[in-house]
Amino acid sequence: MSLLSIMERNKSPWIPQNKAISELNLRLVSEINPRYQPIFTYPCFNAIQSKLMDIILQTDEPLVVSAPTGSGKTVLFELAIVRLLQKMEQMENPEDFKIVYMAPVKALCTEKYMEWVDKFSSLGLNCLEVTGDFENLDFKDIQDYQLILTTPEKWDSITRKWKDYSTIVQRVKLFLIDEVHLLNEEKRGAVLEVVVSRMKTIQKTVADSLKVRFMAVSATIPNIEDIAVWLGDSQKSQANYEKIGEEMRPVQLRKIVRGYPSFQNQDR
Repeated sequence: MSLLSIMERNKSPWIPQNKAISELNLRLVSEINPRYQPIFTYPCFNAIQSKLMDIILQTDEPLVVSAPTGSGKTVLFELAIVRLLQKMEQMENPEDFKIVYMAPVKALCTEKYMEWVDKFSSLGLNCLEVTGDFENLDFKDIQDYQLILTTPEKWDSITRKWKDYSTIVQRVKLFLIDEVHLLNEEKRGAVLEVVVSRMKTIQKTVADSLKVRFMAVSATIPNIEDIAVWLGDSQKSQANYEKIGEEMRPVQLRKIVRGYPSFQNQDR
């Protein structure tokens, strides 16, 4: 019996339960470079990851993804990191680089830090969490780290004087934005918008800087097309985007509406 047949028989959470296994075209982890396979501790990617695998691993184009909670969006970020590492390997004189992961709250940064420090340290990536707990950090403190996990507010405070450390700023090659729907919030959304706009300005200003790849994910993005336009680059006016419906949830939600009798003089 094949691996995919076993997964289907056991109703694996890695596949949507309302889809036949033959419709999903799941991709195996063994398809990627053996050096990076230990990052992924399962035999195959789920339906969403499989669908986006080629555009993440074979291109450097910006990408925005809206997918249900629990559908494995973190793996999309990990595939993007693998893509960058593979590119650096192929260079005759690989340069220093930096990856920025940005999440709205410290707890999410800490969670990802704990996951990624185990996965990527063996590949030579030094990870650093930069949140409100580190009040006096500036660019000089992050120069020896490749994977930086931070919040919009903290990265905003660090990059305001980026011209003083332009040689470090231009090393940012991959910018990962988690919970990008934060843009819709009046106050915090403005900070995120400023930070990303600043990074886009930097890559236009620093002539010898390689293009920064932006990738954003969230469970709820009502205006994904607008965000895709915003994250587009000079070569591509609009970022690629993928909006995954609730039918692709690993575990389906049941929505039930119950009616209750209303009695006289009772608040409804």
